[in-house]
Amino acid sequence: MTLAAHWLACGWILLEPPRRDIDGATLYIEALYWTIQTLTTVGFGDYTAETRGQMIYSMVVMMFGVGIYGWLIGNVASILSKRDSVEQFYHDNMERLKTIVSNRGLPPELQKRIRDYYDYIYSRSYSGSDEQALLATLPASLKHDVQVSLKQEVIRMIPALTESPENLIKDIATELETEIFIPNDTIFEEGEEGDKMYFLLSGELEVIRQKDGKIATLKPGDFFGEMALFEQTQRNATIRSLTYSETYSLDKYAFNSVLLKYPGVAAIIEQKAKERKSSTNQ
Repeated sequence: MTLAAHWLACGWILLEPPRRDIDGATLYIEALYWTIQTLTTVGFGDYTAETRGQMIYSMVVMMFGVGIYGWLIGNVASILSKRDSVEQFYHDNMERLKTIVSNRGLPPELQKRIRDYYDYIYSRSYSGSDEQALLATLPASLKHDVQVSLKQEVIRMIPALTESPENLIKDIATELETEIFIPNDTIFEEGEEGDKMYFLLSGELEVIRQKDGKIATLKPGDFFGEMALFEQTQRNATIRSLTYSETYSLDKYAFNSVLLKYPGVAAIIEQKAKERKSSTNQ
């Protein structure tokens, strides 16, 4: 902007009628003063166009100034509108929470957990899940390709699925769901029936056994609960969120519905899962 003002001031000097009562520095300062007040649409009127050339030049500079301001205002408005949409999402849900509390009542601790969840969403500057919001706007073909691109690598982390066909991996990828947990949320408890497995994307989880207490900490890139996909089994530990944590979850029934399309592969996968379980228990 400063460079543009400099060159526009130089242009004005070239159109200035000859003057012997003024030095070059003063002439440049006056021209720069005229340029800035014209670009900023202030226009005090103390420096005016005297020739037709200056009049035409003034109109060009005015149009340039309007364009620059339009561009700046448009960018600022774009930034504010994005922030406003996230803020509006936050406040709308806080109002809904207040309405439910006043009409139906909720325990204070549950209210706090809901507020904590939306505080986290707000701090991340998105109105809901970024991924889900993007997918909701895409046609079916693009939605499928995006899901596969984002999720197939985490699926191949499961040893039993490492060498599975590409089509099977793609079908499973479309079944993954995003789940967010706040601190102290229990993902599942030891002894309950397993019906999902999870891939940890962000945050930290602790693994707890009744006999041994805390036995491990899970970090991004870890997965857990996979045996629930292959057999009817109870959870052998409790998983609790230490921080705000984001995961992909894969439902057992969705997984089995995909395997029905690949009966030959399903038997191989189940055998690999049993072998891994056997080696882990030894």
